[in-house]
Amino acid sequence: MKKFLILTLIFTALALPVSAEQPAAEQYRQMFASGNFYVEYEVADKYSPKKNHLIRAGRHGQRIAKVGLKDKYPSALYRDGKYYRFTKVEEETSNIFFGSSKSILRNAYVIEKDKLYSPTLAPEEHWQTVQKDLALPETFCVLFPNDPMNDDAQISHNPIFKSSSKRNIDGKEYDCDQYIKDIKSLAGTTVAQETYNALYDDGKLVRIQKYLLHDGKEFLVSDLVIHAISSEVPTDAFTIHKKFKLYTARNGDMNDLLDNLEQIGEMGGSTQ
Repeated sequence: MKKFLILTLIFTALALPVSAEQPAAEQYRQMFASGNFYVEYEVADKYSPKKNHLIRAGRHGQRIAKVGLKDKYPSALYRDGKYYRFTKVEEETSNIFFGSSKSILRNAYVIEKDKLYSPTLAPEEHWQTVQKDLALPETFCVLFPNDPMNDDAQISHNPIFKSSSKRNIDGKEYDCDQYIKDIKSLAGTTVAQETYNALYDDGKLVRIQKYLLHDGKEFLVSDLVIHAISSEVPTDAFTIHKKFKLYTARNGDMNDLLDNLEQIGEMGGSTQ
């Protein structure tokens, strides 16, 4: 009986994970799942270095916005059952006294949610990507595996927790939760792995690094730095500070052929 008890204790100890996730991990999961959160982040993408500008993303129920802080206006917005896309267009004009000059036109386009996948929508307005534009970066999948705005997150095999450890990055030590995801071939064999290192400083999530492991080598794919993360959404998270002319999305009718946009008002600025 004593020998059996000892073997049971040994087996139980071996079956336990090396260490548990950081205490805040489950709190972040609940925050993201609630649909109410605010994040400021920047992504240093190895393949797209120009993307490393600061972004703020806010959600409150069914109101979603993502704003580049340098630009002060969102690339996309969802509220009241409608998607909005914002553009800046340079227009060159000529004048016999002053010659040619360029001016910036700020346009916004709107579409009802149920018309998002209409085959007649103008492809140059890129409505097919508006949901993904509003999604958080895929790197957040370790804490937000089912972002409804990210089709790529709707998969059955999300990264699984492996272990916690201390990790030194750029001379600073962090608490690190590591997650692993297998990449399989069509035959079902594992050909590579993705690892996600969620880095915490004083109990707060501050960075997520994604690596690709292949042939015994490790490659940094994405480095996401988090400047702010909270369940409290700032009151101006959905405010459009610049004024935009608001048009209905083009849908292949005669007005599109004649290049007559249907303006339905303005949004942003003093009209917000």
